[in-house]
Amino acid sequence: YMTREPRPNEQQGVDGFFVSVERFEDMIANGDFTTKEGVDLWVKQKNGEYYGRRVSDFMGSKAVVVDVNFEGLRKMRKAFPGRTYSVFIRTAQGPKRRRENLEKRGVHTEEEIESRVRAGTNMLQTFGKMNFDFIASNKFGEVEKNVAMIASEFRKWGKSPKANPKFHRPSKRCSSR
Repeated sequence: YMTREPRPNEQQGVDGFFVSVERFEDMIANGDFTTKEGVDLWVKQKNGEYYGRRVSDFMGSKAVVVDVNFEGLRKMRKAFPGRTYSVFIRTAQGPKRRRENLEKRGVHTEEEIESRVRAGTNMLQTFGKMNFDFIASNKFGEVEKNVAMIASEFRKWGKSPKANPKFHRPSKRCSSR
């Protein structure tokens, strides 16, 4: 769930659930994003946009795949100890390419682009401190190969769940999206 506007080619219910701030805040008040242990699975970004995952989405027996930043991973590990498998997908994309991709979207201000380029660079410099279960290198044209490799590693992990690895507190460089 998120309060930002959908980007071009994003579809409601496929790429996320795009809701109003009022609806999101109602969901917070109803406890939709808070586990029974009190772990909040939502964040409010510096730009005022909300992002969150409903706790009920994780209560089934099937695996759930989510795309989260480092703060989101910390929350997932706290909410679901021993049940969170984390993958970091490295890219060879440098700051120039990240900037070009963000500019192509046509929805970000120059300030947002600059902030996101810096954040991406910082993530690549600090991801090792998060102790991911698996690190994949994403090379252009190898999506199927990467998906198969990640799925294989996940199946191995699923056969013998373990406690989540310890992780370091974030530096100021690696704050929420």
